[in-house]
This record gives sequence, structure tokens and C-alpha cells, in this order.
Amino acid sequence: MSIILDALRRERGQQTPGPNPNAAQTDAVLHTLGYGRFTPNTALNRLKRLVAYLALAVVLATAPSFAPLWLAERF
Repeated sequence: MSIILDALRRERGQQTPGPNPNAAQTDAVLHTLGYGRFTPNTALNRLKRLVAYLALAVVLATAPSFAPLWLAERF
């Protein structure tokens, strides 16, 4: 589907877009197809990714220490 969309975009000439009443729906569809405005290289996104990795590391580091306690209660 995205190959077709890319081909259609290339075939059009430079046109000035008019006001579109369905802009929100169009943006949602394009975002779903992978043409969103997300830029992974911004400083905020890098910081969010770093915080998520640190949280995952903390969870993975503490899980083995709590596993024996949890197993001791179960059996």
C-alpha cells in the first residue's frame, strides 16, 4: 500500500494544498502507514529512550534477587 502511495506522490506536480476539512483523519492514516511526524533523533526522544532503557535495566537487575523470595513463599 505504501508503494502505491509513494508512486502517487511522485506523479503529482508541485501544487499548493487548499484547506482540507479531513486533515486530522488524513494525518492519522499517514501516521498509521508510517509517514508520521515522529523524528527519533530529537533530544527529547533520545532522553525518553534512555530513561526507558534505564527502567528496563533496573527491572531486569532486581528481578533475579526477588525470584528466590517469591519461590520460597509459593512452596
